[in-house]
Amino acid sequence: MKSSVVIGGSFLIFTIIYCVVGYFVLPDQLVMQISTGGEPSLVLSKPVGLLIILALGIITSVFVVGNKSDKQYRSYMMMLIMVIVYVLVWVFNL
Repeated sequence: MKSSVVIGGSFLIFTIIYCVVGYFVLPDQLVMQISTGGEPSLVLSKPVGLLIILALGIITSVFVVGNKSDKQYRSYMMMLIMVIVYVLVWVFNL
């Protein structure tokens, strides 16, 4: 239980730092989705895009801390997916 609180809290801090740094580094329009042709299909303003990422990070952290079942790997998989999303947002926009 204690390790999940530390991991969930660390992930939340990482998400907040990611959003703050992203606010200063990323461009004003964020590409959030790319079509099969390689063209941007969903472009959001920077505050909206980062708020969505922050909300998803908070939900993931709460899920990690609140998961009391024996299947803790589910919450770790959610964190892994979110880290992949974070990396892809940077790759698409820089």
